[in-house]
Amino acid sequence: MIISNKKFWILIVFISLVQISVSRLNAQDINLKFNHLTTDNGLPQNSVYSIVKDKYGFMWFGTWGGLVRYDGYSIKVFRANENDTTALSDNIIKVIVTDPLHNIWVETGDKNYIYKYNYEYENFTRVLFKKAPVYVVKLLNKWKIKSFKTAHNKLFKWASTSQGLMQINQSSGKQTLYLSNHNSPFSLSDDQINYMYLDDCENLWIGTQSGGVNYANIEIKPFSYYYADAIGSGLIDNIVRAISKDVKGRLWVGSEDKGITVIEPAKSGNRYSYLNKGKLIDSRIRSIYCDRLGYMWIGTKGGMDRFDLRTNRFRHYYPGVAGSIADPNVFSIIEDHGGNLWIGTFKGLAKYDRSNDRFICFKPSLTGGLKVKDIIEDHNHNLWVATEDGGLTKLYYSSNKKTFDLSKSVRYLHREGNENTIINNRISSLSEDKNGMIWIGTNAGISLLNPVTNKFKHFSIKSGLPDDLIMAIKYDGKKYVWISHKKGISRINIETFSLQNFNMYDGLQGTEFNQNASFYDRYIGEMYFGGTNGLNSFYPDSIKINRYKPRVVLTNLTVMDQIMQPGTKVNNRVVLQKSLLCTDEITLTWWEKAFSLEFSALHFANPQGNKYKYKLEGINKQWIFTDASTRSASYSYLPAGTYQFKVYAANSDGLWCDTPATLRIVILPPWWATWWAKTIYVVFACLAIGLIYKYIVSRIEIRKKEEAYQSKLRSLSETDTSVTKQFNTFTLRNHIGNLQDQRLYMCESFSKESGVELNKNAINISDETFLKKVILLIKDNLHDENFSIDSLAAKLKMSRSQFYRKIKTLTNQSLYDFVNTIRMNQALEYLLSGEYTVSEVAYKVGFSLPTNFTRAFVKFYGKTPSKYLDSLKNG
Repeated sequence: MIISNKKFWILIVFISLVQISVSRLNAQDINLKFNHLTTDNGLPQNSVYSIVKDKYGFMWFGTWGGLVRYDGYSIKVFRANENDTTALSDNIIKVIVTDPLHNIWVETGDKNYIYKYNYEYENFTRVLFKKAPVYVVKLLNKWKIKSFKTAHNKLFKWASTSQGLMQINQSSGKQTLYLSNHNSPFSLSDDQINYMYLDDCENLWIGTQSGGVNYANIEIKPFSYYYADAIGSGLIDNIVRAISKDVKGRLWVGSEDKGITVIEPAKSGNRYSYLNKGKLIDSRIRSIYCDRLGYMWIGTKGGMDRFDLRTNRFRHYYPGVAGSIADPNVFSIIEDHGGNLWIGTFKGLAKYDRSNDRFICFKPSLTGGLKVKDIIEDHNHNLWVATEDGGLTKLYYSSNKKTFDLSKSVRYLHREGNENTIINNRISSLSEDKNGMIWIGTNAGISLLNPVTNKFKHFSIKSGLPDDLIMAIKYDGKKYVWISHKKGISRINIETFSLQNFNMYDGLQGTEFNQNASFYDRYIGEMYFGGTNGLNSFYPDSIKINRYKPRVVLTNLTVMDQIMQPGTKVNNRVVLQKSLLCTDEITLTWWEKAFSLEFSALHFANPQGNKYKYKLEGINKQWIFTDASTRSASYSYLPAGTYQFKVYAANSDGLWCDTPATLRIVILPPWWATWWAKTIYVVFACLAIGLIYKYIVSRIEIRKKEEAYQSKLRSLSETDTSVTKQFNTFTLRNHIGNLQDQRLYMCESFSKESGVELNKNAINISDETFLKKVILLIKDNLHDENFSIDSLAAKLKMSRSQFYRKIKTLTNQSLYDFVNTIRMNQALEYLLSGEYTVSEVAYKVGFSLPTNFTRAFVKFYGKTPSKYLDSLKNG
């Protein structure tokens, strides 16, 4: 057995060295992954004949359906318009060129003109071919003569062939042919190439005959991609659930329900073979593990298989059989340092007894949960068991006894409100880094446990993870742990805890990965993750950051839900005189209170991975961070003032631009808040204060005179009668004048308030109070047709005759005329308010028929209600 093991390890080392040399050779090459722009994304037509990049960083494409501008997210199409001299006259775009001044010139199917694009106004100037600048004509002729079906940089050359795109390594001469393949999302969309353009950020753009635009970043992340091929030369199925390698270097990929694909590397390309239901105990694969003796252990949802790589024979372990596994669902398999095999099922943990070819099943209470999802052994040989329903359990290894002391197990559970516990009890995956830290993947993010201090650190969406539902965690043996989830793959630096995210635009099989579908080949350093659209592999050391910083621009301004173009009017006012790209400041009025700004990082390597931060100085105290899914900032109800909007962008690798896009925004105040309006307010306030002061002073003077008069009367009563009479005669004359002034003021005020003229010779203060009470009673009961003068007199505790005489004396009116005056004045108030119709007013003032009210109104005011109101408005 010892000799066999030595031979085995020699074989492993040899295979590893071969694979390392192959991987280093391959590292000099690249495998391009193409993104596509077609009519599905907004292209007007899929035939693309010309491509350029403008001075701001926008990409321009010439199609046979119009001219296209692309910012990495959205497409803007410039179409022909015969009635607009600032538009193109033909939709067939033959040539796009840029001159030394970065102007864009366009040649269309119209042979009479060429077109110069105006950045400021986003339109075109038509120039007759005969009058076109000589240098522009030379550029156009050069384009027509020169073949644009090749492109190159220092390392590679790309050329169009009759079959597709040929990539040539200029140092090694290695050739790679790219063809269209509808089964691969990263292949060319069309093999017939019309145009190629390599921009200044190492993006290769390809215009095709019928497949739109294809583009790939030369410095793309080197994620290899395995997928199911329609001709049967790929994976057996794209839904990958388990991954491992055998001692021969073959890759074993377990699928959701169709068995296993075995991939054997070969010089002429990978060779694929398949294991399915006819050989396996069950085709629903959940775990695969190659042990040190050369056995492949396969966990399924229907039991467990052992495959002997030397004899190609299977041994099946059915659940429920004595000495076999306790449950058919086998989700995890590992081998400890002593060669013991441990498996996790949905009924707990089990250990394989090699000498007797049987399994020892432990009670679920040992791990705290039934469903064991992952098992790892740490550097101290302790076992860590993750469960879906019972948290995490640590089984201590006794170095003295050379076995596990199961009586000393430690349970780690989530405690609500306690940050120093696991973030969630539903655990899917585990990994240990070189510092002895345990990384725990859960349904709510990641927990990092320090086993020495038993302290936790947590990572979630709040920390920058795209998703909290963790599928798998693998440590690369150096600086990073790699995490798969439902929105791609992330990596965390184990020292700095910095985070970087990768998505399908980096070359991943998709955004969704599957639970524990991962494998790390520690001999050659290759990492594997499987998902719902295939399998990715990569070398962690080869994942470099993109060194090109993005340039961020403002692309759209929306005011009151209307997109602003140069010259567009809002409320009969032009907001943008020029294109937003060429505008430093905008002015908005107070009623244009809702606006938004859209922005874009012109970085095409992975536009969906770009990040942004923005603020409106004067409103936002902190930077607001967002991603490519929300590339806009909205504001409303801003106070009048001047603001500065700034936005920065970072590429998908977190490299921020140096210069922000900025826009100065002036919000004008409403007219009632302008300086001249405020001046008028101050003047009126001063006048009002003066009038009120004058009124108060006059009232105080009158009160002082009354008090002085009463005081003198009291003093005179104690003196001689004749003297009193003389004094009364003298002072009474003076006081009568004062009382007459009071009565006159009282009558004028009362008339303005009620519309009733008073008898100034008969009125006094108590009478004024009486009349106000009468008027209030009348108004409160106007709507009641049954309320009569007798009812009114009764409420005043007076007889009808007393009431009549008093009203006649005070107002010189009959009781009927007095009540009618109140009624008509109240009706006029209702009409002037604008809240009621004439009919509604009639009922409110006690008329059963509107016609009767109209006749009474005409008799009182001389006009119908509507004509009377018109006369007031006109006069």
